[in-house]
Amino acid sequence: MAKSYADVQNGEGSGSFGWCNLIVKFFLVAVNIIVWLVGTALLGIGVFIQLETESDERISGLGLDSFLSNPAIILIIFGVLLFLLGFCGCFGALFEISYLLIFYAGALTLLILAEIGVVLWIYLDRDRAYDTVDQTLQRNIINYFDDVNLRDLIDLFQSQFIRCCGINRPNDWELNIYFNCSSIAFQRCSVPFSCCRLEDGDVINVQCGYRTLDITNDQRHMQGIYTQGCLTRVRDLIDDNIIVIAGVGIGLLVFQVVNVMLSVSLAVDVRREVRIFKAYKKRQQQH
Repeated sequence: MAKSYADVQNGEGSGSFGWCNLIVKFFLVAVNIIVWLVGTALLGIGVFIQLETESDERISGLGLDSFLSNPAIILIIFGVLLFLLGFCGCFGALFEISYLLIFYAGALTLLILAEIGVVLWIYLDRDRAYDTVDQTLQRNIINYFDDVNLRDLIDLFQSQFIRCCGINRPNDWELNIYFNCSSIAFQRCSVPFSCCRLEDGDVINVQCGYRTLDITNDQRHMQGIYTQGCLTRVRDLIDDNIIVIAGVGIGLLVFQVVNVMLSVSLAVDVRREVRIFKAYKKRQQQH
């Protein structure tokens, strides 16, 4: 008498594609739907910004300078990566496609290794990492008026996120030919309005940074602006919150490793079920 599908399963391994695998499956689907949507949103925003500003001519390469100086490209790159990662994880788990699951696990593993590599590089060679960021930010200050994307990003970080001015101090803005005190431009010896301190409810005055770098003007010199550089402030924030940052980083790393393990486990079980089903069909044909 022909064996049933359950008999073939019992002969090939332990149990069937049960509740545990279903939980893993829908967990991976839920997580990667979120990743997929976030990636789609970032990609859409990045493409929209790039098309609106028509700044393609400023992208002359794929080096670190181009990557850090154009927010549209940053959004597009991260959006594509998250979109592909979320797509493979979601559809691989939902439709039980083992190849997509293996690709997802491999890509996520590479991402984890890249994250660990960056953290180790920053920790072991902090001075060089600091100098690399410092040099990139110097070029961004020099190009402040040349790219509206770059200008908006710098202003956003200085006024809202970090609340700082310049790289290490406000005088870093003299690297820009318009803000340099030797310039004949109207903005000489000034800083962007995003350097200005604002209280809640204050109306932005775009001329508030006028002549604040002029050491001969006692009434304007360093008045009403942030005096701490952005890179210096970021380093201070990291030092003050290192335990929280380390905890979040370790938690994210563990979460990613768990996703890799679950996706590999699901892929193995899917292949096993396919093998069992093929064995069952073969035995059915023999009888």
